[in-house]
Amino acid sequence: MSEFKVTATRSFSFHSAHKLPNYKGDCANLHGHSYKGEVTVSAPSLKDGMVLDFNILDAKIEGVMKKYDHRYLNDIISNPTAEIIAMELFEDLDNAMSVTISASVEEVVLYETENSKVTVRRK
Repeated sequence: MSEFKVTATRSFSFHSAHKLPNYKGDCANLHGHSYKGEVTVSAPSLKDGMVLDFNILDAKIEGVMKKYDHRYLNDIISNPTAEIIAMELFEDLDNAMSVTISASVEEVVLYETENSKVTVRRK
């Protein structure tokens, strides 16, 4: 059989407010977003034919979302641009995966609006 890299992707969402202190425009004012995103994970081998049970992935995502959902993001991140939020999410999700399971985050996609997204990938 050929060598494969298999990944699993799960969607998530959260709602937060922020303002961009280094921005000259409307986003410098307090405003909110209904963020949507996807996290893609991989594992060194398939266990029972799966990268990771989606229920376990959901639980890890839910734990991380408690940090961001219905929060004022400037209390967590000094300059909460979509790019920086996505990088923080990547690190938080990757850390959550490594605690009890051997999966690692490969990619986080974050939609700030339905037309605007950022992507953070593992190098």
